[in-house]
Amino acid sequence: MDVRDYLRISSALLVYEFRGLFRRRSELLLSPMLSWAIAMVITPLGLALYGSSIGLEKVVVTGMIIGGTISGATVAAIYFLAETSLEALDRVLQVPLPLWVVLLYRFLVSATGGLVVSAFVWLLALPYLGFSPASLFSVLLASYVASLGIIGVVSLAGYKVKNLQKLSIAASLASATLTYLSPLYFPLDVLPVHIKVAVMLNPPSLAVELVRKAVISATLSTSLVASMLAVNLTWFSAGLLALMRRVDSR
Repeated sequence: MDVRDYLRISSALLVYEFRGLFRRRSELLLSPMLSWAIAMVITPLGLALYGSSIGLEKVVVTGMIIGGTISGATVAAIYFLAETSLEALDRVLQVPLPLWVVLLYRFLVSATGGLVVSAFVWLLALPYLGFSPASLFSVLLASYVASLGIIGVVSLAGYKVKNLQKLSIAASLASATLTYLSPLYFPLDVLPVHIKVAVMLNPPSLAVELVRKAVISATLSTSLVASMLAVNLTWFSAGLLALMRRVDSR
């Protein structure tokens, strides 16, 4: 296969993957986006009606942006599960490309779903917090990288989707679990060292820290970016290798 054939087939595969995300499984994106749209309108309005201070509103809206980031990453993992069932994989594996390339594309495109949801929530928060390049970049980066990490964990677990009708329930449960395991309501610095290290290994934890710092202080922490990349890309790499081994052993 020459370079032109490789690029042509790769482009066709990417188009197929993106069509799957934005057409065949679009309900996975639309459901959390609608929920966050309702929450982002009602919650700040309620705070204003009850005489909440601007500071409290900022804390609440920041929490919503972080929650949207986690929610988006969870949606990416659920989409990945749906498209990695044995029947779905059989169709894609007919592509004349190396197995690792085919699975890598599926990983990367699936993570785009998380980015779409988190960016939508960030846009909804603009009237309350204003525009900040640091917050935009942190939300996009954190969502995409955390999505890769969560998908890696899912792949390591070897979970196979059997009932697609229960995906929305699974997404809600996963989102809640990841939320409470991450430092959404407390900064990592207040934790004892051994607990802090354990919490940092949760894929969205450092993404949460990065987004919180960027939204509140309009600064981007390069050390947090580096740590977040290290943790999530480790999970991502391990998950990709595990999925390759599982497919080869079928």
